Amino acid sequence: MSEQSSKSINSQSVNNHSPTPQKVTNYFDKIKVTPNGMFARIILAFLTTAGIFYINIMPAVVNGLKEGLAFTSQQVWFC
Repeated sequence: MSEQSSKSINSQSVNNHSPTPQKVTNYFDKIKVTPNGMFARIILAFLTTAGIFYINIMPAVVNGLKEGLAFTSQQVWFC
């Protein structure tokens, strides 16, 4: 191996250092919510509404599977 090629290999290995690691920031790391604040109340109302909707819609889903697609009671977990 010639001296010039060994210098180029050494210079490449020196320049291939990885950059310093940086902290990965998440979008939710920037949001601070106080427990009694307005934003916390809005999020809680949204989650409550989604839960109530889920409870109200499930009988219709079960009934649709049972009658519309001819599923058995055991297949749709209908007791």
